[in-house]
Amino acid sequence: MEPEEPDQNAIKEDDEAEIEFPAGTPVPPLDSMLNLFNWYCRYFCRGAIEDCRGLRVQFREEDFVHLIKLIDRYGKEPKNRSEAIRQIKAGELKFFHGTKRFPPNFSLRRARDLACAMIVVRDPTIIVTNWQPLGSANPGEAYIRNFGKDKRRRYRVLICGIAGKKRNPVTMFPRQRFANDEISIILWP
Repeated sequence: MEPEEPDQNAIKEDDEAEIEFPAGTPVPPLDSMLNLFNWYCRYFCRGAIEDCRGLRVQFREEDFVHLIKLIDRYGKEPKNRSEAIRQIKAGELKFFHGTKRFPPNFSLRRARDLACAMIVVRDPTIIVTNWQPLGSANPGEAYIRNFGKDKRRRYRVLICGIAGKKRNPVTMFPRQRFANDEISIILWP
């Protein structure tokens, strides 16, 4: 019996369950910080992205810092995101995957999950009001999509702030279930 070929459109979760992307989904390069940033700019920052309702979702270069959870040696996100982006462009900031004594300087899961963001925006399962009480996405919306295989729940949630007819992504995270009050106010469909 031959070993199965790995599915190019699947990413392993921590609990060994997989998430599945539609064919043709661009996969982020995880070989260097600069390549990942350039990929992010190419697919998210340079074009107008419209959600399923025809509203514009505007990703900015500075959002990259939070979307991949970039941190400094003290475990804090850089206060000056523009400076962090300048350092990435100059090749001064590189991936550090961590050691036993020092944690990595980014979240590998969040970097991989960037591939989900475009699909979540264009084809969400549901859009609800933002249930998080604090942060820059109030008022805001939560775009939710299930990427689970075989009817498993592997949701990705993209929180966006509202600026008129534009939506500004703030953060993205995985979820497996939702409380009733989190999804009680449905905006779409």
